[in-house]
Amino acid sequence: MIQILLYSFFHLLTLGNSDSEIDSKLPSKIEKNISSNSIVSEQKEPDLNGTWEGVFTQKGGYKEFYKVTIKIEQKGSKVQGTTLAYIDELKATLSFTGEILNGKYLSFTENAFLNSDDLGNQRAWCKKSVALQIKRVKGEYVLEGIWAGKSTFGNCEPGTVIMKKAPERV
Repeated sequence: MIQILLYSFFHLLTLGNSDSEIDSKLPSKIEKNISSNSIVSEQKEPDLNGTWEGVFTQKGGYKEFYKVTIKIEQKGSKVQGTTLAYIDELKATLSFTGEILNGKYLSFTENAFLNSDDLGNQRAWCKKSVALQIKRVKGEYVLEGIWAGKSTFGNCEPGTVIMKKAPERV
């Protein structure tokens, strides 16, 4: 099942479409693939509200991995929030919107840079589309999947994502 999701995601991103065409096609294409599989049943959306911490990987990019914090605000199956990516002391914050599909998948696309540090040397931050499987591990949700994106210099090397909910801080 996840292979169908991942294939559809990368297929869409490699068609040479503009960012807005990818953004408009991604959720409906993934939902169609998920819905057509009889193994997947309708489920209530898990509560993903809050702060998540993890790592995005990338081979051949500026760094092989970098830390990421996302803040999710969820209303039903719709999500919005911010992504904060760190590379050493450099960081970028982007807004995103997306949706939870069949209670098992989270798909979101970063829409705009809210702020970003200059990476220098003809390098730029990637604006990403992300497809994640929502899993329960030892009673806690984990988000795991893939990302692909574009920078001002063209396509970014795609990579993987793994995130877990951050502990609540008082």
